[in-house]
Amino acid sequence: MVLAWVVDKIFEQKDGLDDPNEPVDKKKEQEKFRSYLCENTPWFLGGAATCIIDLPNIEQIATGSYKKKIELWDLKTESSKNFDMDSELSAITAATSKDKKSKGGKKSKTIDEIKQHEEKAKEPLKRLEGHRMAIREIAYSESFKILVSVGFDFKVMVWNPYSKDAIIKLDGHESPLVGVNCPKGLDCFITCDNKGVINVWNIKDYSCLQSFNV
Repeated sequence: MVLAWVVDKIFEQKDGLDDPNEPVDKKKEQEKFRSYLCENTPWFLGGAATCIIDLPNIEQIATGSYKKKIELWDLKTESSKNFDMDSELSAITAATSKDKKSKGGKKSKTIDEIKQHEEKAKEPLKRLEGHRMAIREIAYSESFKILVSVGFDFKVMVWNPYSKDAIIKLDGHESPLVGVNCPKGLDCFITCDNKGVINVWNIKDYSCLQSFNV
């Protein structure tokens, strides 16, 4: 499970610090922390997450997992901006008794339908599949808008976040990869495996510029 938090809300202290001597209202505390969550979270990956990275200029989050896939998550969706779950549930509850009286228990809109809307909003935007083993790390180039993923299958894969298919799969390592980085301001990305082999790749044509051991 992945939780995304709105940092600005966490540090907003309009009422000052809580009095430590006052009894804790658990319900109030839960509502307070719930208000700090980004829309549509938590996200359920279906497997243990191995890495997570921010894609700031396209307002997405990318996660990698032992399920051998990358999942892209939308921080804001049009469908949820004007959708208030609590208000909808209250309205449905209030209308249920009226519907039961007028339609013999039938109602046009149910709580299940509202919950289905919420669950759909928590689905990933896209799943990128191509690795044969678990993904170890993901890097993102904000300038070129590409993702680079490495995993235990010795492969380096380059992705366009707007497409489900990989741009290219690169060979150049003979052991599981442990890291990848897209240095800001440089036209390259760097990969490293668990034997200490480091490869520097051209981000424009995906050729290997340099390889060395550490």
